[in-house]
Amino acid sequence: MTAHFNQYILLADDDGDDQDLLKESILQYSPSASIKTVNSGPQVLAWLDECPDERLPAMLILDYKMPMLNAAQVLDELNANPRYAGLPKVVWSTSSNRNHIDECLSKGALGYFPKPNDVTELATITEGILSLCGWKAIPRSPNVEFLT
Repeated sequence: MTAHFNQYILLADDDGDDQDLLKESILQYSPSASIKTVNSGPQVLAWLDECPDERLPAMLILDYKMPMLNAAQVLDELNANPRYAGLPKVVWSTSSNRNHIDECLSKGALGYFPKPNDVTELATITEGILSLCGWKAIPRSPNVEFLT
């Protein structure tokens, strides 16, 4: 199994606002995380191909509806390369289509999360993503206000 850089996340989403929301939420739980963002499926594959083994991310978060290659198609490409077998992958999306969910889970995604409508949902989704990928999230700071 390939080693992964402990606090490194690759986030693929074509919506900059969604990228910012999830990045901010992850950093509330894991302030030392480093989050690299890309905007499309081909960018995910190109970035990973250029990444040295010792710098592979500890987690990959894919938006389902990305340009050129959706999350399921990216998962197909990753599954074709044993180098990425140990890379934890999750999908988050505005789509709650059962076929999309089942397809991604059958292709190795550890979870499929709907994009949130509010801060409470975002906190729950962030905790779920980090937990599924084996990260121990630090307790939320009392100075950080989440509506729960």
